Amino acid sequence: MTNQPASGNNTARPEILGYIAARQTEVMILHDMLSALEYLDNEGACKNECTSLIMTARRMAHDLNVALDSVNLPDVEATK
Repeated sequence: MTNQPASGNNTARPEILGYIAARQTEVMILHDMLSALEYLDNEGACKNECTSLIMTARRMAHDLNVALDSVNLPDVEATK
C-alpha cells in the first residue's frame, strides 16, 4: 500500500499543499529534536542544554498546533 494520493483525486490547490508541506518539515525537525533529547536524557548528559531544547520543542509544538488549526489555514478553495 502506498501513502501517495492518486493524482486524479488530488484537488487541493498548490498554496495549501505548500503550506502543509512546510508544516510537515517542521514536524520532522521537532521529531528529530525530541529523539535527541530522549537519547541525552537516557545518557544523563547535557541537563542544561536539554532544558533549553525542551522549551524550544514546546514552542514549536504550540506553533504547529496553531498553524494547523483549521481557522488558520490559507484561504484557498479546492479546484473542481
